[in-house]
Amino acid sequence: MLVFNVSFVMAQQPQSFSIDIPGVGYVAQKQSNWCWAACNQILLNAKDISESQDNQVTKLFGSRINSGAGPNFEKAKLALGGIYTTNSGNQVRGVPYVSYLSQRNSTDPFVIINHLKASIPVVMATQGHGRVCTGIDYVQNGTHIQITTMIC
Repeated sequence: MLVFNVSFVMAQQPQSFSIDIPGVGYVAQKQSNWCWAACNQILLNAKDISESQDNQVTKLFGSRINSGAGPNFEKAKLALGGIYTTNSGNQVRGVPYVSYLSQRNSTDPFVIINHLKASIPVVMATQGHGRVCTGIDYVQNGTHIQITTMIC
């Protein structure tokens, strides 16, 4: 008599998720090379800190010039860091975090999702432009995540 084994694997059904940070106000960049300064202003304003693009540019360059922050977000990160006073009078320290994500790193979506879940807006930047994202729609099937929409 021939004996054979049979295995059943129950596939998980994909689940859809949506995360949105409410109340984040977007601003237009004031100069052609100030996308980074606009991103910083949005991030700080979202944390109840009144900040302007002019202040961020002056903080980074020492004067109000129409200059980008370079090919990555490192210089913009320098301007974003430091001690700020919130609108309610509390002092807070800004400690920016930069993550370089690649197509090969399967944990990439988790960095974005975890920040948005913690109500931390995310700057999505390329070497030429940056924008702030405050929401995401994604589908998860087990450990695989596919981002379907980003709200930027």
